[in-house]
Parts: sequence; C-alpha cells; structure tokens
Amino acid sequence: MNQTAPVILDNWEKENGRCWVKEIETIANWGGTWRDAGELFDIPSYRLKSFCNRRGFKFPWQGHKSPIQRDHQRRMTLDNPPPGKKPRTYEYNGDRYTLRQLVDMSPFELSITTIRFRITRGLSIKEAINTPKMEDWEKGRKGGLATSRKYAKTTERPENYRPFNGSHGLSDRTDRGRVG
Repeated sequence: MNQTAPVILDNWEKENGRCWVKEIETIANWGGTWRDAGELFDIPSYRLKSFCNRRGFKFPWQGHKSPIQRDHQRRMTLDNPPPGKKPRTYEYNGDRYTLRQLVDMSPFELSITTIRFRITRGLSIKEAINTPKMEDWEKGRKGGLATSRKYAKTTERPENYRPFNGSHGLSDRTDRGRVG
C-alpha cells in the first residue's frame, strides 16, 4: 500500500534517529537535487518536493538548474564574477580587456551580449566592437547572406551553379515566358 510522504518521513526519522529536514539540507548543500533526496527516502521526487513546498520549507538547492540555465549562469559569472574573482578578459591590441571595457571602447552603442555573441560566432575582437548593429529591417536573411558572403571560402561560383530559372532555359528574370 502506498504511504504518504509525511508517514514515510516520520518512519524514516524513527528508524534512523535523524531529522529528515536536516538530511535534505545536507543534500542541497552538497549540490544534490530533489531526485537525490527522493532516492534517500524512497519517495518520488515530485511528491517530496510538493510536500516540502506546501509545508513552506526552503532548501539551498544548487543542482536543480537545467543545462540552459547553468550555461547562462556560467556566462554571466564570467562577465560578472562574484567578489574576489576576476572577470574573463580578451586580448585586444596587446592588452587584456573585459567585455564591459570592450563595450566602452566601441564607437557604437552595443551591449555586452552583442559583443559576446559576435566573439563566440568567430569574429575577431576588432570586428566585434567596430561593426555597427544592424537595423531591424537588415536583420534576418540579409544579415545571414552578408555574413556568409563575407566569410565565404571562395568568390567563384560552384560547378553546378544555375542562374535564376536556368533549369528552364531562361537566362534571367527579364526573359520570362518570351516567345520568339
């Protein structure tokens, strides 16, 4: 027969002689998750979590973030580190600068996120801070085409290149459907 979370936790306390709240705090401080706590007490993690939330318990969980949240937190920590830790720096003109300093050096109003995105996409530091931000009407396909043209391996057309409507025997857009 399924027992409720309070009954299971009370039985666990009686068997082990330890407070289950302190045990969950230890797991949270250690970097565990609700799943780890649930396995310890043999309770599904969702039942344990909802029981604790209903009772108003707050635990210092560290390992409950999704991979995307952890990646975001890691990137933010590199630029905004905790006190006593140095931020990540980038080399530019022989000196090392933080992203904030690079943003201040830019002649355009760029955000830290824009500079970071450009650097991770493969632009040099010089290109990242000296390239103006695209207007809304320039974004999307035009921006992608400009980037692919700029970083293309060659300017020659591929061997199997066919101009617009070339497969139908038409030479260009002005030659549509003309007979004669």
